[in-house]
Amino acid sequence: MLVVELIHVVQVIREGFLRYARETTANVESDRPPPCSHRWRDTP
Repeated sequence: MLVVELIHVVQVIREGFLRYARETTANVESDRPPPCSHRWRDTP
C-alpha cells in the first residue's frame, strides 16, 4: 500500500516538474538570442 502511494506521488511530482521545466525552457528560449549566435560567441 505504501509503495503504491509512493509511486503515485513520484509520478505526480515528475509530471508537475516536467510541465514546469517545459514552461521555463519556452520562456528562456523566447528571451535569449538564437543558439547559432550563442555558439558563435562561445568559440574563441
